[in-house]
Amino acid sequence: AGATVTQDLEVDAPSSSITGAIEFDGPEAVDRYRVYASGPAYKNLYLNSPFGPLNDVAYQLTDLPDGTFTVGLQAQLNGYDDYVTFPRSTFDSAFTPPNRPAIVSGSSPVVNITASQAFIEGAVTLGGTMDNSDLSWFQITSRTSGYSESGYSQDRLDLGTGNYDLIVTPGDWVIDGYRMTLNRSETDPDGYLNESIYVSDYVRRNDVLTVAAGETVYRDLDLPMGSVTITFTVSGGGLLSNPRLRASCYEYSDSTGELLRYYNFNSSSTGQIDVTTGQVSVVGLKGDCTVIAQAYVGGSLTSFGEFSLEIEPGVEQEVEIGGPSLSVDIESGFCIDADEITVTGLATDDVEVASVTVNGVAATLTVTGGIDPNEVGFSLVIPIAGRGAHEIITVATDTSGKTATDTRTIYNDDGLPTLTFTPADGSTFPVTQTSVAVAGTVVDESDVSVTLDGTVVTTDAAGAFSGNVAVATGENFITVVATDDCGSTTVTHKVTLIDNQPPVAVCQDVTVATGAVCSADADVNNGSSDPDGDPITLTPDPTSPYPLGATEVSLTVDDGSASDSCIATVTVEDLSAPAINLNPGAETIECQLETYDEPGAEVSDVCDPNVEVTIAGSVDSTLPGAYAITYDASDASGNAAMQKVRDVTVVDSTAPVIALTGELSLTLQCGVDAYTELGAVASDACDTEVPVTIGGASPNTALPGFYEVTYDASDDSLNPATQAVRSVAVVDTIAPVITACPTERELLVDPFTGLTAVPDLATETGASDACSLALSQVPVAGTALSAGTQMVTIEAFDGFQTTTCTVTLTVLDRVISSDEKVKVHWHDDDSDSDSDSDNDSDGDSDGDTNEAHCFAKLDLDGQLRLRNPASLPIDVRQGLDVVDAQVVVSLAGYPIADQTVTLNVKDGNDEKWEYKRSGGDPKMDLKKVKLDWKDQAEYDSHEGTGLGSDVPRIETRFIGFDETDIKMKFKDVARPFTIEFADGGETFSVTVLDAQGNVMITPAGSYDVKDKKDKLELTLPFRLTPETTITLADSLANLSSIPVDPEINYAVSSAKYMVDLDRTVISDALCGPDPL
Repeated sequence: AGATVTQDLEVDAPSSSITGAIEFDGPEAVDRYRVYASGPAYKNLYLNSPFGPLNDVAYQLTDLPDGTFTVGLQAQLNGYDDYVTFPRSTFDSAFTPPNRPAIVSGSSPVVNITASQAFIEGAVTLGGTMDNSDLSWFQITSRTSGYSESGYSQDRLDLGTGNYDLIVTPGDWVIDGYRMTLNRSETDPDGYLNESIYVSDYVRRNDVLTVAAGETVYRDLDLPMGSVTITFTVSGGGLLSNPRLRASCYEYSDSTGELLRYYNFNSSSTGQIDVTTGQVSVVGLKGDCTVIAQAYVGGSLTSFGEFSLEIEPGVEQEVEIGGPSLSVDIESGFCIDADEITVTGLATDDVEVASVTVNGVAATLTVTGGIDPNEVGFSLVIPIAGRGAHEIITVATDTSGKTATDTRTIYNDDGLPTLTFTPADGSTFPVTQTSVAVAGTVVDESDVSVTLDGTVVTTDAAGAFSGNVAVATGENFITVVATDDCGSTTVTHKVTLIDNQPPVAVCQDVTVATGAVCSADADVNNGSSDPDGDPITLTPDPTSPYPLGATEVSLTVDDGSASDSCIATVTVEDLSAPAINLNPGAETIECQLETYDEPGAEVSDVCDPNVEVTIAGSVDSTLPGAYAITYDASDASGNAAMQKVRDVTVVDSTAPVIALTGELSLTLQCGVDAYTELGAVASDACDTEVPVTIGGASPNTALPGFYEVTYDASDDSLNPATQAVRSVAVVDTIAPVITACPTERELLVDPFTGLTAVPDLATETGASDACSLALSQVPVAGTALSAGTQMVTIEAFDGFQTTTCTVTLTVLDRVISSDEKVKVHWHDDDSDSDSDSDNDSDGDSDGDTNEAHCFAKLDLDGQLRLRNPASLPIDVRQGLDVVDAQVVVSLAGYPIADQTVTLNVKDGNDEKWEYKRSGGDPKMDLKKVKLDWKDQAEYDSHEGTGLGSDVPRIETRFIGFDETDIKMKFKDVARPFTIEFADGGETFSVTVLDAQGNVMITPAGSYDVKDKKDKLELTLPFRLTPETTITLADSLANLSSIPVDPEINYAVSSAKYMVDLDRTVISDALCGPDPL
């Protein structure tokens, strides 16, 4: 403690440096440069004015160690008001990048910095609920468009003019942002304002401004603002002091979602000490803000929470912390040409929104159903009668009585003002003039203000305004701006002051001819001009047109400031010839029928009203041809008119007229009368002889019909006469005569078909007619006839008349009839056919139940009739025997739809015929399938049966079926058995216990079971098909599945099977080949 320790250090001071020259050429003087180098060490150097004429100066950064450094340069100008950081492109060195030199082993690199001044200027205007008067400080900044360039510039706004001027270097720059401070020191908390705003403008960053050396680019900033007053209260009625707000705000594009602007603000009200209710006012640009509210409570800085706030330009809001939030859709400053407006919006609260009013009128609230369950929407129509500004005040109140108020102004306006003024655009004035009087009118239904070159001028009730504008030699621009609540109209006129010399008038004598009237236009100017090149006005006295003869004219030349005159003579001559007008110009008259009357001619002349016409020529109206009548005239000045000729044509356009000799129409009897030609004559107005040509159809008196004989004629002028026609009718009114009609006769039918044909009786008929003759008969020859009487009518027809006669035909036949159904049996040589109706084997007449019977049954609808030779009496009936029969069936066993059944039959005299029946269903459907078990003892010798002769015998069991049902009959049931039918879909199983009707059927249901004496009959609703499988089983052994064989079952109408216990199907080989 209290001791001192001494330590000596020896340090080698670095000796390297960076040197260079600085130049910033331009009209603005640099107050100070700051050059710095950062790297292994940091070096800072300030260079103060004065500098060279190009703001040039040399610099040296000394005592730098080895390593790579970044060199930067900043300049302050205009009394340190403007600040510029030079971009990388202004540096020049041997290094890359040029502002990054490297010091190695004591070297001293050179980095020069050279730039020219360029400028970005404009005005900043606060709008909406704010104006520039509340600004206490405003700074605008810009950066180079390429951020790697690192250029930067800033300037403070001139609060008096609202203008800024950024000094930059040539290249691409963007407005980067701005900062502002607003102060309004009022004792009333509602009016007090103390706020700082820091804005990053992303919209401006996309607005690239390209400036060249010495160039000024202009860009104005209009910043519409909105206002919000926040009210603080302490729960329980406590006191608070110095309330304050800070917030971050964002504005996004409604269409793209892109960030447009970001800013922070801090606002406070330091004059409020120990108050129960505190207020802080803020202003801001459009944006959604997250706000933190604070105040001192009990000596401690206390947070009143964080809440969201939407700032709208031109809108004044009042918000209580903890109260409702309110947003209104209509924009402040909105212009509408209507007497009412619909106001819509949303309101919400942490508890509940109790009410919303717009201009004192309560709105109906509707729950939006969004994420916020307390959010409600409203819509209300508010009257805004009368042009001009209208306040829309919307108040939302929650259930605690806290409110949020939104005040915004809209305008009832019919559009932008209409503006006109003088002097006109492009006007010129003498160089000696120092001012120009401006007068104009603005039309608008709303209040409007007018500025003349930036100076406000007054307008009267009619919108008229006036003023004077100072002008100088050369071009001057007068700008008038008319502004109403919804915008402005700007009109600019150019006026030019010039140094004037008087014009020079130069005249010439002119001789001109009259035109369409007895006068003429003439110009005596011969090159009048103005030495200054000013526009001149030429005024002759008297003015055109000039009358016939000589007129003295004085020409005055004026340039607006001075004038000159000269005199010349205008001589007008009449060189126009009279004009002859013929009406009509040509005429046509008909030979012998019309005469020529001279219509004369009209003549007109520009100056002579009394011109006579001379006519020459004549017309002979009795002689066709062309005639010319000439017309000539001259006026008082000796001008001869162009001769006119009227062409008169005598024509023969009247056709001759034909008159027939004799009757116009004749009727001649075919084959009786003759036709004699009587001719015709033609007459014409001009020609004395006109020949007639006869044509058309020459009447043929041997052929009935209508004939037309034509008569034509033409005169010497080839005018054709209207054709005359003589009609001749050759008629046949005399009927044919039948001279010989065929005799009646008897015919016999064909013995095989039962039919005969009608003979050709027309060829046997005799007939005659004067004109023509055709014979026919009904029915026609060859028509098939069956037995009976037939009347045949013979017709003789001459084309108009018919004569008939009739012949009676008697058709003879003999019929032998059989039963309506023919039964055909096939069987083997030693067995008999069944004699009973059901064809069961138990009913055989000879009792041979063990024989195999094969038979087919053929059912035929209707009668089967045989044709007998005519030599036999038709009432004789003989027996009928079918020799054989054939029918074509399908492979599936069912008859083909259209088929032919052939029967070979014979009668008692052994005469044979073939009978065929085609088409339709011959009723050849399967009727029965018989399953027959023999005495069990007969099959004891079969291998594998294990059955002896003492097994009770099973008598015959068989089933029969029709289209839809299966019918089964059982007798002498010795032991129980089961029979099952299945086709892949439906299955029926029947178990027969005994012959007394005891059966079990699956599936269960109501079935037809009958016990008839010694037989058991059962009907099932099941149809057999070629796919049906029949399975048999009894108490001793399972019998085989018996498929329904289409080649056996369906080839004949019924079939019989024998089945043994070895599940062997006995074929029908005993029966021989299938006859079908």
